Amino acid sequence: MAEPMSGWGKNRGCGFFNTKCMSTAPAPNFPEFCTGVTQRGCSFNGYDKGVCGGTSSIRTGTVDYYFNYWGNNTVTLDNYADNCPYVYPWSDGNCEDISNAKTAMRGEYFGLGSRCFDSKFKYGVAPSTNIQWCLKNTVKFTDQYVNRIV
Repeated sequence: MAEPMSGWGKNRGCGFFNTKCMSTAPAPNFPEFCTGVTQRGCSFNGYDKGVCGGTSSIRTGTVDYYFNYWGNNTVTLDNYADNCPYVYPWSDGNCEDISNAKTAMRGEYFGLGSRCFDSKFKYGVAPSTNIQWCLKNTVKFTDQYVNRIV
């Protein structure tokens, strides 16, 4: 299994550490962060289903003006992240853990090589919000590129 935060901030430069994670919109300045606090999503590394900002830990409190991204004193779960929201994995949301298949929707795959994908597709309905699926991640190459010399 990969490291949970592998690639976090990779190749983002000094700005990743020296600037705010969110603009005033609020909109994330980097793809590691999310905006819809309490909305479902996939973790940054694509291994887990989760929720933006944490679960029931979202609360209001005293927030430094600089980190009050939503203007309503929302406080995210991670006390060390400058109130920056990112998708927190659910305890049963890891797509590579076959024991999580008990929570699977029809068509999902939990096991080695499975990743989380955001989609608006759900069998038989047209949802208005994204749904997260654990699906087998398969890469296929066409014959056109197999023995190509670069």
